[in-house]
Amino acid sequence: MRHQIVALTLAVMLGLFEAAPAQQAHQSVGLKAYLRPTVRLSEESFVLNFQLIEPTCAEISFPLDISWNLDHLNTEVVIIAVFSNSASALTGPQGQEVAASAVEARVMDSPWKSFPETRAHVVNSGILLKTIRVEDFGRQDHRHIQLQFRICGQPTGEYHGRVELHAVIR
Repeated sequence: MRHQIVALTLAVMLGLFEAAPAQQAHQSVGLKAYLRPTVRLSEESFVLNFQLIEPTCAEISFPLDISWNLDHLNTEVVIIAVFSNSASALTGPQGQEVAASAVEARVMDSPWKSFPETRAHVVNSGILLKTIRVEDFGRQDHRHIQLQFRICGQPTGEYHGRVELHAVIR
């Protein structure tokens, strides 16, 4: 796309330079480019590996960079964490499935949020991690946040799974 814009601009400019001596007049061309609103996450998913040594809680932390470029119609960017299968979000030490509702998440020092309980006719499980209001940060910005996940009250052992991240422009 960028190459096409550069080629078009170059062609227009060459056309103006070639026509200028013949017409002895000044001409100008106004170009506008519209970029769609975008938001980018440094990671789209994380592999969760919890090691429970005692039957208390185990936590893991991940850095996440968020960049956005929005137009005047957008007011928020929301970050959502999703387990694709709410009944088996994690696999436990004996190969047992652990529901997403056993996992909690938060951003920085915000309160912990639990993933929803498994429900009939609903396969995945997701929670809203963060809402970024455009008026607080601007239409174009970059932020670094820390995501934390934990499990509590499970038997000792290693638990692993994958959580996906989605950014939605509203």
